[in-house]
Amino acid sequence: MIGYKIAMIRDKSMEPRLPKGSLVLFKSKVRPKRGDTVLALHPEIGKVVQRVTAVGRKGGVHLSAECKRGDEAQSVGRVEPADVLGVMVRRLV
Repeated sequence: MIGYKIAMIRDKSMEPRLPKGSLVLFKSKVRPKRGDTVLALHPEIGKVVQRVTAVGRKGGVHLSAECKRGDEAQSVGRVEPADVLGVMVRRLV
């Protein structure tokens, strides 16, 4: 599908909304807003799925895990807008 990406949730960071193993559909080239779940490319970690907590005036996108306990609760912090690969459309499985 052109303009869409599918990603698998590989950890528990987005539970309970997106359990580990979920397949999620993301739409590319959509400007993220606060509250969106996005697929992003973090320069140190690689691809991550996290929730947008803020979009800065200069364009920085701040991300956070859904889960708030344990090692899975690690948030990646800020990424550049160009590093947001897609905004979640829906959970497939």
